Amino acid sequence: MGWIIAVFVIALVLGPVMYLKPSAKENRLAALRLAARKAGLTVKLDSIPTFDPEPAERVSAGGEVRQTTRSCAAYQRGITLSEPMPIQFRVLRMPPTPTVPVNEVHPGWALDQGLEGSFENKVGQSIYGLLDKAPAFCVGFSVDVRFLSCYWFEQAQEGGTEVDEIAMFLQSAEREIASLVTLQDM
Repeated sequence: MGWIIAVFVIALVLGPVMYLKPSAKENRLAALRLAARKAGLTVKLDSIPTFDPEPAERVSAGGEVRQTTRSCAAYQRGITLSEPMPIQFRVLRMPPTPTVPVNEVHPGWALDQGLEGSFENKVGQSIYGLLDKAPAFCVGFSVDVRFLSCYWFEQAQEGGTEVDEIAMFLQSAEREIASLVTLQDM
């Protein structure tokens, strides 16, 4: 009987400790986010709308229209321009067959209706060319007053090159936007 009590006490002590131990997925995400910080990026957890929800996902049982979203991470690079960005918007990669109306602004990319901003000037239209250089796993790209952001689902393995690809893409995007902004000011 004493050994049953001893096993119970040990389980009682080890249970909460084992529960707090990070899983393999948590360790992988922590390594990715650490690599992002080392590359000069910040990580923000966000959600983006889906362009291909099932009919049951779009309407509740009571008939209320729903906006379906997916959780993702935004890897962000701070903008170092002296002037605030003259444009603000977010574009999302389109699925092969969208089931909701979309505003396609560049082949394979559509504006996020919830975060549409100003993009009618030459700078905004020229930025759409950057989307051709976006990494294949990038599901969204946004520009706002302070950040350039690349959205993705963090499906990389430890030691993968995805974080470096994002950092290089955002760095080149900032350079191109800076040159476009200075050209517009002339």
